[in-house]
Amino acid sequence: MADTPKFYRVYSLIPRAKQDDYWACIGTATPHRDGLGFSLTLNSLPMNGEKLVMRAYDRLDHEQDESARQWTAKKTMGSEPL
Repeated sequence: MADTPKFYRVYSLIPRAKQDDYWACIGTATPHRDGLGFSLTLNSLPMNGEKLVMRAYDRLDHEQDESARQWTAKKTMGSEPL
């Protein structure tokens, strides 16, 4: 259990014609201490009957990725980051 992530995001995959599927974040999941299951907190319910996906989430990795995305967007739009 030591290498099990502490936090997951739950996504509903929404198929789109001629595009990649859209991953809508609909909640979170945390593993039980005994490693035999998860507690889910869903903010919405999937209505399309398609797949649900749980992906490990690390806040620090997310902040670095988001910072890089914002830098790219600002650079593309011609403004410098603060």
